[in-house]
Amino acid sequence: MDVWNNIRRIIQLSDDEEDNESVLIFAALLEDQNFYQKRRCRDSILQGETYVMEILNGHRERCYENFRMYPEVFRILCSTLKDGTHIPATLPASTQLPFRGRKGYTTQNVMAVCDFDMRFTYVLAGWEGSANDSRILNECTENEAMNFPTPPAGKYYLVDSGYTNKLDYLAPFRGHTYHFQEYRRTRQPRGREEVFNHRHSSLRNIVERCFGLLKMRFAILRAMPPYKFSTQVLIVMACYTLHNFIKNQHQPDDIFDGNDPPQSDSEDDEIVEHVPSAQLREMDQLRNTIADQIWNSLLHS
Repeated sequence: MDVWNNIRRIIQLSDDEEDNESVLIFAALLEDQNFYQKRRCRDSILQGETYVMEILNGHRERCYENFRMYPEVFRILCSTLKDGTHIPATLPASTQLPFRGRKGYTTQNVMAVCDFDMRFTYVLAGWEGSANDSRILNECTENEAMNFPTPPAGKYYLVDSGYTNKLDYLAPFRGHTYHFQEYRRTRQPRGREEVFNHRHSSLRNIVERCFGLLKMRFAILRAMPPYKFSTQVLIVMACYTLHNFIKNQHQPDDIFDGNDPPQSDSEDDEIVEHVPSAQLREMDQLRNTIADQIWNSLLHS
């Protein structure tokens, strides 16, 4: 109160309005400092299980902030565990070269398959960032130990133009605009091949959205700490697993429920694969048949 009494006395003795205004602002700042003392927000002294329980029994948003999932989903995860894209990589300078991709920084190349429910059905992590996508796919399909799932008869994996249009893998027409975002930013598709590519990309866009959501939820995938590389690979696999787990719970989720999911920054590789000519002809014929059907339906609609 003594401070405010002195302030009133100063104002009464002064005829300058600007000086009076400055005095009032200064007084308000002093009063604010007296009433509001800055304190650390994250000041828990707990660790391990007791810290986790504190978060779970606290505010829901704090749980989401710390664990990237709400308490009810996290509790289901704990119960379950008791019962049973390129990702940045941090490596010693002597081993970085094979992991350095076209963008100049070190990454591990992660190959993944996802379904239209935004769940990953197959993930292989740990390949060098410089490894070609087709090379990784060939290793998966030719090595039985990899347990790579073959699509059912009459079904095909939708792959980007970095892969060959071969048996079981339906790729877009090369040499024509492909990526879904390019059509959204510029113009509508024109011609038979571009219409096919647009339809193809709009379906395959789901995997790009999955990669974007994954990196949005788990910041560690955008800036990997310098753990040993085998640990980095396990972290990537854990993040993919948690992505599927959260999706399977069908609970409200800020990231999955977002209106405009981010897109991944993946790029198409150059094809360096040798495929039997009979397979190429068979898949080219299939792609042409599908493209003709789509194009004809548009012409007669």
